[in-house]
Amino acid sequence: MEIAKLMSKVHKLQIKTSRLVDEVFGGAYHSAFKGKGLEFAELKKYEHGDDYRAIDWKATAKFNSPFVKKFEEERELTILFVLDISRSMDFGSKYSSKKEIVTELSAILQFSALKNKDKLGAVFFDNNVKKYVKPAKGLKNSLVILRDYIANSNLVFEKDYNEVIEHILKVQKRKAVVFFISDFLGFESWHKLSLLNKKHDLICLRIKDIIEEECPEFFFGDVQSFNGDIYSVAHGDRAMYMNEYNSSEGKFNSNYKKYGIDFVDIFTHDDYIKKLRLFFKNRMLRRK
Repeated sequence: MEIAKLMSKVHKLQIKTSRLVDEVFGGAYHSAFKGKGLEFAELKKYEHGDDYRAIDWKATAKFNSPFVKKFEEERELTILFVLDISRSMDFGSKYSSKKEIVTELSAILQFSALKNKDKLGAVFFDNNVKKYVKPAKGLKNSLVILRDYIANSNLVFEKDYNEVIEHILKVQKRKAVVFFISDFLGFESWHKLSLLNKKHDLICLRIKDIIEEECPEFFFGDVQSFNGDIYSVAHGDRAMYMNEYNSSEGKFNSNYKKYGIDFVDIFTHDDYIKKLRLFFKNRMLRRK
């Protein structure tokens, strides 16, 4: 894709998603994540109801009147996007492709993070780590992430979840909010993911298509199974497919609940704004 056309597409995406950030999210993003700690804000005179443990005794002695230290939550966060660029993300049966949904989702989250003055970074992966964008502040890093994701041509079906998780654990030393966005086909790396979840604030967005859950009665073609294999499906194979799907879903849901990992399922036909808003609301309630 030519650079001019690519940047025009990024600019249109920026306009569309910026409006959604303003209209829909407001302060939800800000409230949903904890800062890294407390930082000193100011010294003020003691008032009734202030915590006596915050009294600054040196200032109190100097001014012969009680003063307390006021602290505020340090809000700057590091946001890392882990983006699946494998071939399966090109799939979309009727509405948008998985890749198109990921593009808009990540744009909305990135522009929310920019309003909060957070650092943004990204890791692109398929059967290995393809690119790492080091976290940094500013619109430039966000546009680089979006540009490179849109421009990517998905050629490989295989995914190596172990490698990308190990890469994140290696390069991201300080605690970050990690948005892991993939369809998670064939995912078995639960132990590794639990390590990532313990070290960072992990949110997994699983992008799905309705045809994967409700296989049509009449179908013929090649599909990728839930263990990553590709095989031909013809009329009469629906029962076999649905049995495999239901078994895979049962194991998947059991594992993410077992390890206490945040998973949000978003279908390509979903109102993903509604899904994200509900997710942020639930996180705010958990914080409280």
